[in-house]
Amino acid sequence: KECKQLLSISMMDTPIGDEGAMALARSLPPTLTSLHLVGTHVGITNKGAAEIVKYMPTTLSKLDFSRSQVKCPRQYMKFREEVLELKAFFEASEEEQERMISRTRAEAEAKISADRPEQIR
Repeated sequence: KECKQLLSISMMDTPIGDEGAMALARSLPPTLTSLHLVGTHVGITNKGAAEIVKYMPTTLSKLDFSRSQVKCPRQYMKFREEVLELKAFFEASEEEQERMISRTRAEAEAKISADRPEQIR
C-alpha cells in the first residue's frame, strides 16, 4: 500500500543494471513524480532507460540519469515536457537519436559562446 503512494525514488551508484531498470520500470507506482538513477555504477544503458521511459507514470516530471551510461540529449529532465521529449528520443531510430544528441550539443555550445563575454585584445 505504501508503494502506491510513493512520490520519489533515488538510487545513487546502486548497481541495478538494465535488467534491474526493466524490473523497476514495470513496478513504478502511478503517483511517482521524481526518479533519480544517478552514477556510473548504476549500470543502466539506453536499453534500461528506454524501458523506464516506456513505463513511466504520467505524473513523472523529474527524471535523472546523471553520470550514467545513458546516452541521450539531456540526462536530467525537470519538467514534464522534457520527460516527454526523452520518450520521443527513445522511440526514434538510432540515426535520429544521434542527430538529436548532436543538435542538443550544438545548441548548448552556441549558448555558451553567446554567454561568453568578448575577450579584450
